Amino acid sequence: MSTIEKKELDQRKEKMQKKSKMVWIAVLLLCVAGFFLWQFLQRKVEGSIQVRDSGADQVSDIKSQKKLYKGKFIEFFHGSGYVEKSHSTPESGPVVETLLLSTLDVEGRKIAVTVAYRGVSDLTSEPAFQLRQGTPEEYQSKNFQEGLWRGVLFEKNTAPFERTVFFEKNGYIMSISITSPFESDDLEEEILMIVQSLSFLSQ
Repeated sequence: MSTIEKKELDQRKEKMQKKSKMVWIAVLLLCVAGFFLWQFLQRKVEGSIQVRDSGADQVSDIKSQKKLYKGKFIEFFHGSGYVEKSHSTPESGPVVETLLLSTLDVEGRKIAVTVAYRGVSDLTSEPAFQLRQGTPEEYQSKNFQEGLWRGVLFEKNTAPFERTVFFEKNGYIMSISITSPFESDDLEEEILMIVQSLSFLSQ
């Protein structure tokens, strides 16, 4: 074997040794990386989970807070989530005061109040009362009493769900109606809260 051939053979062996070393180094690095990845995956995930109030809870909180409405003929407390949409005190006709309140959420629950002077104590003198009394397939009625207030409560359990109560005071017929497109579970409870704070302002 010539000297040149021997040099070429040595160079080839040296190259193969270098390649072999690089392969082993790569394998070693992969093993090390795999070990650290396995260690990382085995760690317990530590942290904290914060439970935020749901929209329903926030709405419930808003309804539990109270705001005073003071009109010309009546005053009462209602949930603070309501805003005034309209209010009028007509100068002529039997209706002397109307009020419409509404929530701004998706439900859009509403409180409608009407005060009319009929000059009699008979609730049937009020057309809105007659309408509900005349449709028993849609409205169920029952006597209602809270404190000094005695009247009749109408329930409507189809959408839009409704609770409406009628009272008489000194010839004035007052109606308070709460409606919701979605539910009826707490409508009567809300009516009760309003009536508990209801005052008739003497004229």
